[in-house]
Amino acid sequence: MDWVSSGKPETKLSYLMRQQGADMSDFKEEQLDIVYYPTHKIRVPVDKNAVLKSGIVSAKDSTLIVDHIDIDLPKSALPKNRLLMLDMLHTNNWERPIYFSGGSLDSGEYLYMKDYLQLDGLVYKLVPIFSKDSGAFDMGRIDTELMYSIVMDWEWGNSEDPSVYIDPQTRAQGISFRSNMARLVEQLIAEQQFEKAEEVIDRAVEKMPISAFKFYAFVEPFIQGYYAVSAVEKAQKLSAELLTLYLDHLAYYTTLNAEESYRRIEEIYSDLEATRRVLDLSTEAGDEDFVAPYTVQYNSYINDLVIILENTQYEAEE
Repeated sequence: MDWVSSGKPETKLSYLMRQQGADMSDFKEEQLDIVYYPTHKIRVPVDKNAVLKSGIVSAKDSTLIVDHIDIDLPKSALPKNRLLMLDMLHTNNWERPIYFSGGSLDSGEYLYMKDYLQLDGLVYKLVPIFSKDSGAFDMGRIDTELMYSIVMDWEWGNSEDPSVYIDPQTRAQGISFRSNMARLVEQLIAEQQFEKAEEVIDRAVEKMPISAFKFYAFVEPFIQGYYAVSAVEKAQKLSAELLTLYLDHLAYYTTLNAEESYRRIEEIYSDLEATRRVLDLSTEAGDEDFVAPYTVQYNSYINDLVIILENTQYEAEE
């Protein structure tokens, strides 16, 4: 940041080109005025005392704090918004937490430090603790004690009230709530904190009813979680609600003619696969007696749909 903001001639592209003996007539004046950075590798020192004093990292995790964080900047260019983020990092000195809102997989959105994030509720906090980025949306480590306190303190208003209309945007935002709560549940189970895991699932199921928030696939981890904490009846109730929805869809598809089936073939395959996933959750948990009647229905619909889809394919080829 000192280099970029200095205004010294040595920081300009014109200076670099002259040093390399380039023909200056090949460049426009505005190009020569560009500030270059002499390295794309930056080491960020970590003040462990400041990190602990500010509460960025819990004292119980103090041994996990690294001495520094290495950043690889892009070799092409840094836009102004990234420079602003770097300046915040430069002046902050671990005295206050830095948060990222998430929603993107671009490393630049996290200042090229995706391996040093911690999921705190709905946001990602920069922490000097290494946690390898998986490349998907499962970014960041989880401090279960902290995140549990955040999640259980959320104010939901009247989201569970059946008389309240949940608009499409709110439903879509519910995906982040469900997926982040599911990640917390998974970590709590891994730490054998089964009672807390069940409480989080209860809150998610209560405050984001399936019928109102839709996006059924994001409910599946809660079924698996209930089985993992031995809350079998709750798992069965949630599974039955999903299976009833999916099987109703399949029953409807069996009434379609060939033309309509062809038009909705992706929906048909999607619901077939989704039903199978939910059935497998109970089967893998050893709950065969519960899932048996649903499996019979599913297989019946498969037989009907296979015939319809085969006829659909035949007519499409003709």
